[in-house]
Amino acid sequence: MLLNKWRLDSSLNALVHVETGEIQRLGEFHYILLETLVSHAGDVLSRNFLINTVWKNRVVGNNSLPTAIYALRAALGDDGRLQEIIKTVPKKGYVFNKDFITYTDVTATAETVRQEENSAFAAALCPEQPEQPVKERQAVIKS
Repeated sequence: MLLNKWRLDSSLNALVHVETGEIQRLGEFHYILLETLVSHAGDVLSRNFLINTVWKNRVVGNNSLPTAIYALRAALGDDGRLQEIIKTVPKKGYVFNKDFITYTDVTATAETVRQEENSAFAAALCPEQPEQPVKERQAVIKS
């Protein structure tokens, strides 16, 4: 999934620009906030919902959420005045504009590569032994 030419990288808690490779690391709560906004794209999320979802049982100041929103807008190349990507809905909350989300098959491709690597690694460890069916392995373990 791409957000205005940025890919979310959960292993780094960062945004990675697809064209330049630039990495923008986000704080833990900023990353969770972005994931929350994106997963509810198009929906207006209240301030209370976001604070409870992102910061859970932590006490946060009144400026924590607006400051985090500002940082995310800056990271995504959004303008605080125009608010094209993350919009403030006065007296209601915030909404992530789903028009800025592009879904890709990168995740599926990465998972396929990972599965193939794991199979090759397993075959390298035990090349001469054919893999036993799961039921047989369980029976051997129990004996």
